[in-house]
Amino acid sequence: MGRQNWGDVLSRGFQQRHEDRLRNRHRQRTGLQPGNLGADQRQLQYQEEERAYQIQTEQRHQQEMIILQQRLNLEQQNQNERQRREQLAEQARREQQRQLELQQQHLTQQREQEVTNLLQQEQEMAQYRNEIEQEREEMIEFMDQLEQQDNQDIQDHQDHLDQLQQQAANQAAPIHQPHNNLPLGRRPYHDPNHRHSILQMNVECPKCHALHFLSERLTASSQINPKFSTCCLQGAIHLPPFTNSPPTLYDLLSKRTTTARKFRKNIRQYNAAFAFTSIGVEVDQAILQSSGPYSFRIHGGLYHRMGSLLPTPGQSPSYAQLYILDPQLALNQRNARNNNLDPQVMNNLQTMLQAVNPFIPLYKQVSTFLFYLFSFFIHLFLI
Repeated sequence: MGRQNWGDVLSRGFQQRHEDRLRNRHRQRTGLQPGNLGADQRQLQYQEEERAYQIQTEQRHQQEMIILQQRLNLEQQNQNERQRREQLAEQARREQQRQLELQQQHLTQQREQEVTNLLQQEQEMAQYRNEIEQEREEMIEFMDQLEQQDNQDIQDHQDHLDQLQQQAANQAAPIHQPHNNLPLGRRPYHDPNHRHSILQMNVECPKCHALHFLSERLTASSQINPKFSTCCLQGAIHLPPFTNSPPTLYDLLSKRTTTARKFRKNIRQYNAAFAFTSIGVEVDQAILQSSGPYSFRIHGGLYHRMGSLLPTPGQSPSYAQLYILDPQLALNQRNARNNNLDPQVMNNLQTMLQAVNPFIPLYKQVSTFLFYLFSFFIHLFLI
């Protein structure tokens, strides 16, 4: 005999006892006893109990299947939820990684741009230093050339003076002997034996840009980088810049046209034509009437003469008297007194002064007052 499976025996016994208990409970509920029934009835009863047991078993099986299905659904939902969470976590991780990559790329671009800017600044600084060094070398070369030219000019002039002295010494009679009794200011001028050149006044102050002679620099400064204190005390004094000249005057002073050159040639006469006052001095006639070169010597003070605003009867108006007249009449008077000047330039200058000069409107007010005063007196005279 083979080995008996006690697990199956126990299972069948447990199942048989369970069925007996179920049948006994059914008999107790229905009030039937096994000895009171016939064989057919017992068979029917057994079949009904079997069907009832099968129905109960199927119901229990269906409940277990429903519970199992619910558990499966719950596990599926949990699995789906875990997958969704994993997907969200993966998406968040990828997005974070992408943001980190973008930040890293941005930082890399910033570093590259900073490096590029630093290299460009270094190149600009190197170019600027080269330009400064080149300008310095050119300035040194220019100063050397100026010094050589000045030395050559001084030498040539000295040679010329030596020749003149030699020629004067070889003459039989002294030339300047008749003038020995004259004052030093009245004696004829002769070039000195030696000249000292201070070069041109074209060196700018680095602070205020005023022009100086190179010899005016501070002793503590160099010729390449001169510094000055007579103009602004090395930047301690700040003066407001000059206002720009009116366009009419600027063109006449700066352009190279024929009209501008003639204006600059006769600029003193143009200035006198539009002056408000005349100069008042006491001239020393003793100097003017003597022989020798022309000298203008003032005795006493220098002042400005400003007479009446109305001209003397029989005389034409002049100076400030012209500013109370009608502009066209004043222009005609100026052109009549200065017929060698350009009438168009005179007209432009008069228009410019009427626009920018603050004193001309005051004279216009006086002209209006005199007109009303004259009308008032005429009215009184007629009454």
